Amino acid sequence: MNNEIVKGLRELADFVERTDFPINPFRVLSGWNSVADFTEQLKKLGSFDKKIDDVHVRCIKKFPGGIEFEVYILKNLTCKRILKETRIIPATPEIIIPAEQEREENIYEWECPESLLGLNEKEKELSVNG
Repeated sequence: MNNEIVKGLRELADFVERTDFPINPFRVLSGWNSVADFTEQLKKLGSFDKKIDDVHVRCIKKFPGGIEFEVYILKNLTCKRILKETRIIPATPEIIIPAEQEREENIYEWECPESLLGLNEKEKELSVNG
């Protein structure tokens, strides 16, 4: 599977280089469910930035052009949750939500042209294959 992904990335790079097609920086993701496997993958990264959010531990290797390769795992698999203290949350008084009157609301739908940007079928073929 990795060979196909690498091939796809090379083809993407060739396409962008050949067409000068503007692309946004992007992140490639690699998620793990095993701490041992996750740790093994981190050794391959070399240097990286570590970010921890509410759900994941994320290790991010940055490449030129804003491209990032992120290896991640669920935080509860790698970190230990420790109770530090408790706090009292004050009671909240009952709030009565005022009623709303019936009203009319507009509902929209998008209609896009069959041929985007006015390309005819022949031009589409040339741009897709060329």
